[in-house]
Amino acid sequence: MLAALALVLPLAANAAPSYSHYTYVAGGMQFADIDSDDLTQYVGAPYSNMDTAQLYGVYFNASFSTSRIPVFFKAELSGMYSGELEIENSFGGIGLYQYFGNHSIYGALGYNKVEVSRETDQFVREFNEGGASGEVGVNLQVLPFYKLVPRARFTRLAGEIMDDYQLSNQIMFGPVLAVELNIGHNKFQDTSQTSYQAGIRFSF
Repeated sequence: MLAALALVLPLAANAAPSYSHYTYVAGGMQFADIDSDDLTQYVGAPYSNMDTAQLYGVYFNASFSTSRIPVFFKAELSGMYSGELEIENSFGGIGLYQYFGNHSIYGALGYNKVEVSRETDQFVREFNEGGASGEVGVNLQVLPFYKLVPRARFTRLAGEIMDDYQLSNQIMFGPVLAVELNIGHNKFQDTSQTSYQAGIRFSF
């Protein structure tokens, strides 16, 4: 993906719309469901008597790109909590993009870190791993006020691959402000997580 984008770098600036897909800040609230039995391999058993653990938290995303070259720098951070359990996920990377009219595709390489911790009166259990990560995605300007952004990210953690998928729905109120509603699914080893985000995005 990155090699293909590099071949068309000179075309990107001319094809870009008046607003940017790649310079923004965004943040909001996050909710997730995780199978409680899946967590036992990281934080000890039994975690909960419920079939599903529900976590609540916040997320923050940022990206920066100049209008001269189709390169962007991206950072993401999310944290979710539920009583004695904490899950944090962070990503930082650099990528290339290519516009096709008002739409664009991109690829990025970076580093992804996952931290899971559980602290009780009896013990503290932690899972703390990071690794190289690759991401591909598409920005689809479906309507003048609605943008759809599917993306897939693959990270090597502890010798295995973590799959992370997200579908972002952005309702735009002009070229700067948007409300985003995101749904994501993350799978690593025997653990799967479905998350939901609602927040505000400012594009520049």
